[in-house]
Amino acid sequence: MVSRPTGERIVFRRTAGETDGRVVEFDLFVAPGGRPGAPHRHLRSEERFEVIRGSIHFDVDGVAHELDAGDVLTIPAGAPHDFRNRSADEVHLRGWVEPAYRFEDLMETFFALSARGETTEDGRPKLLQAVAVLHHLRDEYRVEEVPHVVQRLAFPILALLARWRGYPAVVEYPTE
Repeated sequence: MVSRPTGERIVFRRTAGETDGRVVEFDLFVAPGGRPGAPHRHLRSEERFEVIRGSIHFDVDGVAHELDAGDVLTIPAGAPHDFRNRSADEVHLRGWVEPAYRFEDLMETFFALSARGETTEDGRPKLLQAVAVLHHLRDEYRVEEVPHVVQRLAFPILALLARWRGYPAVVEYPTE
């Protein structure tokens, strides 16, 4: 799957269905200057990255990490994090999310919205679409840019509006 705005690509190596939900394993390719998504946290899943090729900057719970090929970083469940490719070359990461929960749904939805041209210039879903997804995954995933109290109190109402306006919580990536 490819995100047009960010130039990021993801290839699933092992899915939740193949591991009985224990883990999702994937390869993530981050374009030069790429910053996938937004600062976020996985509430119940640990995330681990190994740098296969290139160098990348991670920020985990306020601590900066500069990683090069061969380096591995584990992000504990609940830790806010973000990353950015500050180099002039594409970075290849291998990633694992344990337990898997609905991580594949999250990634497929964001990549599908990109493929459909339904994101902002930096690859983020538009407001009501984002709320539909984030409210659906509220027990697993949280963005850092919106205060938690707002997500807890306003997102349920906005999610109803999003559903009424036809914004789905999960979007399948086009196969053709």
